[in-house]
Amino acid sequence: MMLCIGPSTIVGTLTTAILGVMSPDSVKTYIGVNIEPYDTEQFDLHEPSGSFGIEYDMYKHIRLFAEHLSSLKEFEGGGTSLGLKVFFK
Repeated sequence: MMLCIGPSTIVGTLTTAILGVMSPDSVKTYIGVNIEPYDTEQFDLHEPSGSFGIEYDMYKHIRLFAEHLSSLKEFEGGGTSLGLKVFFK
């Protein structure tokens, strides 16, 4: 399996890591890789994917986030999500 990790992936990953180090503790950043090592009926990941994002807790139950998801096998594509998460505790 060939992984397509291009310049924008490298820049996005480094930027996310730098933001995580330089930002206050209230801002959280993350980098993730999702790989399905074996076939299951619960998860159907046909190819590995990567993500990086940033979150900020605005209030006790509201979180602002931005996240980018993309395939590691395709050079183009992916999607970016911006929004609010509401937690009911």
